[in-house]
Amino acid sequence: MAHEVGLDMTSGEIYARALAGAGIASYLFDFRGGYPGERHLPFCEMSIQTEREDLNGIIDAFSEDERFDQDSLFLLGRSQGGLVAAMSAAEREEKVAGLALFYPAFVMKDYFMKEFGSRNTLPERFPLLGMQVGEAYLKAALEVDVETVQRSYRGDVIIFHGSEDHLVPLSYSEKALACYKNARLVTVDGACHVFTPEQAQRILPLLISFFHHLLEEKDKTRVLSN
Repeated sequence: MAHEVGLDMTSGEIYARALAGAGIASYLFDFRGGYPGERHLPFCEMSIQTEREDLNGIIDAFSEDERFDQDSLFLLGRSQGGLVAAMSAAEREEKVAGLALFYPAFVMKDYFMKEFGSRNTLPERFPLLGMQVGEAYLKAALEVDVETVQRSYRGDVIIFHGSEDHLVPLSYSEKALACYKNARLVTVDGACHVFTPEQAQRILPLLISFFHHLLEEKDKTRVLSN
């Protein structure tokens, strides 16, 4: 589970507990530098690329661990963590059996293009959501090719997005449907960016159903192959 920028792994506990109750284990972690004060990397040095490296390393570690079903590794990412999960799924497609995205930050490149355009120099610090991100963050955001990331993953995708999200407009998830090969968008009526506990409870049955369906399909494939 890849968390939002500025938050930590505890923001995913409500989803992890529900999935555990449905027989699906979750791994929650903190990105290096993912929030101010995180001890492994200064926040100003964090970017979607450092988070991509973190998540890729976690995927590789789990895919080499014999305790886990290698055909049933899923990613769940929220906001910036959603963009990062999408990037890792594109790079580790053969290892990622399904992708769940919550209000993914597909707006990131467009947002900073409006701020900086084609400027050759970027500021050392830039205010974002009450925090100060660094030059590496801005550079990585301007370099990401969101549509290529989306087209590069051909597995099943479910996206949850609030109808009243003004930080990451719903239109960015709607556009993603044209790029992903197998994607479904669930619009959460009245929700802004980051769901309330009540809104999270509303979508949990759909999230669990998404993963259970993929697990059932893989079980059928195993039976047929044997």
